[in-house]
Amino acid sequence: MEYKHRFYLAFRLSIFILFACCGYDASAQSVVRQSISSIGSSSSIDGITIQSSVGQASSTVMTSSGKSVLRQGFIQPPSSGAVINENLIPALVFPNPSTGLFYIQMEFRSGDYYEVMNLAGQKIYTQSINGISSMESFDISNQSEGLYILSIFRNNTKVQSQKLALTQ
Repeated sequence: MEYKHRFYLAFRLSIFILFACCGYDASAQSVVRQSISSIGSSSSIDGITIQSSVGQASSTVMTSSGKSVLRQGFIQPPSSGAVINENLIPALVFPNPSTGLFYIQMEFRSGDYYEVMNLAGQKIYTQSINGISSMESFDISNQSEGLYILSIFRNNTKVQSQKLALTQ
């Protein structure tokens, strides 16, 4: 009996030392974000580009100029699908949701305009800015309850787009 007790204490002590020396992470899983280097090469022959890296063939694409590109391995395509609008200008639209009266807080310039469209794509409200303004308001309480899209334009380029929720 004495032997089992000593063995048990020695076992517990060794487990304690093991965790103390090696570190212990109490979480069940640990996710580590890693990136795979794109070691490889790229070559072009007669309008066909071949890019290779570690891994197997992933895609063949046709560029806008009509040339083929064969990508092999873990190569990030030149366009990831995310569109970054460099013309984005910050605007605060409140209250949202609203019963119809919305306010837009933004540094408007003369010539800016905004429009509200329903989800069918029909313009239900348009307003031009004739001077410098930091606050605009509009009322769409005559419309039915639902979602609408507010788009703000500067120099005929969309600089902001937000979803509006109209409640009754």
